[in-house]
Amino acid sequence: MPKYNHAVYNPPLRTRDGENLVIAVLGAMGMGKSSLLNAILQECMFATGKSPEPVTKTIAHLTKAWRLPPVGRNVHIIDTPGMCDANLRDRDNADNIAQFFTSLSHGVSAFLIVIHVRETKLDSYTQNMLRLFEELLGPPFWKYAVFVFTHVDEHLVPQLNVDIEELLDPEDGFAAVLRQLDGFNIPPQAELPLVFVSNINTRNNDYAAECFGYLYDTVAARERKNGGRKFTCTFFQNVLSYQGLERRNFIIRSVKKAANVVIPAIANSCAVM
Repeated sequence: MPKYNHAVYNPPLRTRDGENLVIAVLGAMGMGKSSLLNAILQECMFATGKSPEPVTKTIAHLTKAWRLPPVGRNVHIIDTPGMCDANLRDRDNADNIAQFFTSLSHGVSAFLIVIHVRETKLDSYTQNMLRLFEELLGPPFWKYAVFVFTHVDEHLVPQLNVDIEELLDPEDGFAAVLRQLDGFNIPPQAELPLVFVSNINTRNNDYAAECFGYLYDTVAARERKNGGRKFTCTFFQNVLSYQGLERRNFIIRSVKKAANVVIPAIANSCAVM
């Protein structure tokens, strides 16, 4: 049983990231989010598990060095809490959601949408969360999105090559299909990069280092393409204009309003890792 040092919970209201990468991690339970984050850090900071119960029940964040491979740069990781109707009605979960968006409001380098390579049809939870983010943050959110397919382990690559080629197909692949889904307003100029990573044996492993090096390069390329600016929007600016309880209540009202617009059945899609 691995010993977890644990990510920090209840993030401060302000972050001073400067030149740090800031990544928000989205994805349903069982997609491999925590394993992905532990691999980036080469340290067991996020608890993993195969239980049907969510592992990440509260928001977790930390700032540490990106170590796979070493790139000489820190990364501020913000894990996503569940955002279903039941969570919004529960005070503790509502507080977590408010803290999550407060952390994001200081700017985001990239949103990592984590998907199991065997589950390439977006589950309802992930679709709903992406619709919620687009409604809250606006279509420019997509310019900062990176899709990360997990469990592409070295010994499975020969079996997965055909699947990967299909996902990358510019006409019928994952990005093309995503643009056709109802409820999304993805700008035509927004690229939707796909990255494939391993989840096991990432220490001292050239294959894993290559996978995660490509992930870092993709995030850094998003940053350059966006002029070195972290993502912000009117919603984030409004969040920062409030303080204390007023800020918390504004965020919850905004999330509820967005959920009512784009996700009428969000209460049925609550699983989060």
